[in-house]
Amino acid sequence: MRKLETIGGKRVYVINIVSDKNNQEDGVVLKGGKETIPVFDVVGRIAEQVPTYPGGTAAMMKFLSENIKYPEQMLKDSVQGRVVCKFVVGVDGTISNVSVARSIHPLLDAEAVRVISLMPNWIPGMREGKAAEVNHTLPVTFRIEAESDSTKVNKQ
Repeated sequence: MRKLETIGGKRVYVINIVSDKNNQEDGVVLKGGKETIPVFDVVGRIAEQVPTYPGGTAAMMKFLSENIKYPEQMLKDSVQGRVVCKFVVGVDGTISNVSVARSIHPLLDAEAVRVISLMPNWIPGMREGKAAEVNHTLPVTFRIEAESDSTKVNKQ
Protein backbone atom coordinates (compact mmCIF):
# COMPACT_ATOMS: atom_id res chain seq x y z
CA MET A 1 0.00 0.00 0.00
CA ARG A 2 1.32 3.41 -0.84
CA LYS A 3 0.41 6.85 0.41
CA LEU A 4 1.10 10.19 -1.25
CA GLU A 5 2.82 12.67 1.08
CA THR A 6 4.81 15.89 0.87
CA ILE A 7 8.28 15.49 2.33
CA GLY A 8 10.91 18.19 2.02
CA GLY A 9 8.68 20.10 -0.40
CA LYS A 10 8.42 17.12 -2.77
CA ARG A 11 5.38 14.94 -3.48
CA VAL A 12 6.42 11.32 -2.85
CA TYR A 13 4.77 7.95 -2.40
CA VAL A 14 5.50 6.26 0.93
CA ILE A 15 5.52 2.48 0.62
CA ASN A 16 5.88 0.03 3.52
CA ILE A 17 8.50 -2.62 2.81
CA VAL A 18 9.87 -5.89 4.16
CA SER A 19 13.59 -6.34 4.68
CA ASP A 20 15.12 -9.40 3.09
CA LYS A 21 16.78 -11.99 5.29
CA ASN A 22 20.28 -10.85 4.32
CA ASN A 23 19.54 -7.28 5.46
CA GLN A 24 20.79 -6.00 2.12
CA GLU A 25 19.64 -2.68 0.76
CA ASP A 26 15.90 -2.78 1.03
CA GLY A 27 15.34 -1.33 -2.41
CA VAL A 28 13.69 1.82 -3.61
CA VAL A 29 10.53 2.46 -1.68
CA LEU A 30 10.00 6.17 -2.22
CA LYS A 31 9.35 7.59 -5.65
CA GLY A 32 8.94 11.24 -6.51
CA GLY A 33 9.03 12.38 -10.12
CA LYS A 34 12.38 11.42 -11.62
CA GLU A 35 14.03 11.09 -8.21
CA THR A 36 14.13 7.88 -6.14
CA ILE A 37 15.23 7.61 -2.52
CA PRO A 38 15.99 4.33 -0.69
CA VAL A 39 14.31 4.24 2.74
CA PHE A 40 13.01 1.85 5.36
CA ASP A 41 9.56 1.56 6.96
CA VAL A 42 9.52 3.83 10.02
CA VAL A 43 6.69 4.05 12.51
CA GLY A 44 4.54 6.73 10.91
CA ARG A 45 7.33 8.21 8.75
CA ILE A 46 10.40 7.40 6.63
CA ALA A 47 14.00 6.70 7.67
CA GLU A 48 17.24 7.61 5.97
CA GLN A 49 19.23 4.96 7.86
CA VAL A 50 18.02 1.41 8.51
CA PRO A 51 18.45 -0.06 12.01
CA THR A 52 21.12 -2.75 12.17
CA TYR A 53 21.89 -5.66 14.43
CA PRO A 54 25.14 -5.06 16.36
CA GLY A 55 27.90 -6.82 14.43
CA GLY A 56 25.82 -7.05 11.25
CA THR A 57 23.85 -9.79 9.56
CA ALA A 58 26.38 -12.54 10.24
CA ALA A 59 26.26 -11.79 13.97
CA MET A 60 22.44 -11.82 13.89
CA MET A 61 22.38 -15.20 12.11
CA LYS A 62 24.83 -16.57 14.68
CA PHE A 63 22.64 -15.28 17.51
CA LEU A 64 19.54 -16.89 16.00
CA SER A 65 21.23 -20.24 15.36
CA GLU A 66 22.69 -20.37 18.88
CA ASN A 67 19.44 -19.43 20.62
CA ILE A 68 16.68 -21.17 18.66
CA LYS A 69 15.47 -24.30 20.39
CA TYR A 70 13.59 -26.42 17.88
CA PRO A 71 10.47 -27.74 19.68
CA GLU A 72 10.73 -31.53 20.12
CA GLN A 73 7.21 -32.16 18.81
CA MET A 74 8.03 -30.24 15.63
CA LEU A 75 11.16 -32.36 15.14
CA LYS A 76 9.14 -35.57 15.60
CA ASP A 77 6.48 -34.36 13.16
CA SER A 78 9.12 -33.00 10.71
CA VAL A 79 7.48 -29.57 10.66
CA GLN A 80 9.69 -26.95 9.07
CA GLY A 81 9.40 -23.68 7.17
CA ARG A 82 9.67 -19.93 7.60
CA VAL A 83 7.98 -17.83 10.30
CA VAL A 84 7.88 -14.15 9.39
CA CYS A 85 7.97 -11.85 12.42
CA LYS A 86 7.41 -8.12 12.71
CA PHE A 87 8.82 -5.91 15.45
CA VAL A 88 9.76 -2.34 16.26
CA VAL A 89 13.34 -1.19 16.80
CA GLY A 90 13.02 1.71 19.24
CA VAL A 91 14.98 4.95 19.36
CA ASP A 92 17.26 3.33 21.94
CA GLY A 93 17.62 0.15 19.85
CA THR A 94 15.32 -1.98 21.99
CA ILE A 95 13.11 -4.60 20.35
CA SER A 96 9.37 -4.37 21.08
CA ASN A 97 5.96 -5.36 19.71
CA VAL A 98 7.21 -8.68 18.34
CA SER A 99 4.43 -10.44 16.44
CA VAL A 100 3.96 -13.10 13.76
CA ALA A 101 3.14 -11.84 10.27
CA ARG A 102 3.18 -15.29 8.65
CA SER A 103 2.69 -18.46 10.66
CA ILE A 104 3.80 -22.07 10.22
CA HIS A 105 2.70 -23.66 13.49
CA PRO A 106 1.98 -22.11 16.92
CA LEU A 107 5.02 -23.82 18.51
CA LEU A 108 7.45 -22.54 15.84
CA ASP A 109 5.79 -19.12 15.88
CA ALA A 110 6.26 -18.88 19.67
CA GLU A 111 9.92 -19.90 19.38
CA ALA A 112 10.63 -17.27 16.73
CA VAL A 113 8.97 -14.57 18.86
CA ARG A 114 10.87 -15.75 21.96
CA VAL A 115 14.27 -15.60 20.27
CA ILE A 116 13.69 -12.22 18.61
CA SER A 117 12.58 -10.87 22.01
CA LEU A 118 15.95 -11.99 23.45
CA MET A 119 17.99 -10.01 20.92
CA PRO A 120 20.35 -7.35 22.25
CA ASN A 121 19.66 -3.72 21.41
CA TRP A 122 20.11 -2.83 17.75
CA ILE A 123 21.72 0.28 16.33
CA PRO A 124 18.59 2.41 15.79
CA GLY A 125 17.39 3.78 12.47
CA MET A 126 17.76 7.48 11.79
CA ARG A 127 15.43 10.13 10.42
CA GLU A 128 16.51 13.72 9.91
CA GLY A 129 19.64 13.07 11.96
CA LYS A 130 17.75 11.65 14.96
CA ALA A 131 17.08 8.10 16.12
CA ALA A 132 13.63 6.90 15.03
CA GLU A 133 11.35 3.96 15.80
CA VAL A 134 11.44 1.63 12.81
CA ASN A 135 9.22 -1.32 11.88
CA HIS A 136 11.27 -4.33 10.88
CA THR A 137 10.26 -7.67 9.38
CA LEU A 138 12.48 -10.71 9.83
CA PRO A 139 11.96 -14.22 8.46
CA VAL A 140 13.10 -17.02 10.79
CA THR A 141 13.65 -20.30 8.95
CA PHE A 142 13.18 -23.58 10.76
CA ARG A 143 14.88 -26.36 8.81
CA ILE A 144 15.60 -29.92 9.88
CA GLU A 145 18.99 -31.03 8.59
CA ALA A 146 20.06 -34.62 8.05
CA GLU A 147 22.30 -35.99 10.82
CA SER A 148 25.28 -36.21 8.42
CA ASP A 149 25.13 -32.50 7.55
CA SER A 150 27.52 -30.11 9.23
CA THR A 151 24.60 -27.90 10.35
CA LYS A 152 22.95 -29.19 13.50
CA VAL A 153 19.55 -28.58 14.96
CA ASN A 154 19.64 -27.12 18.47
CA LYS A 155 17.59 -29.62 20.49
CA GLN A 156 18.04 -28.07 23.93
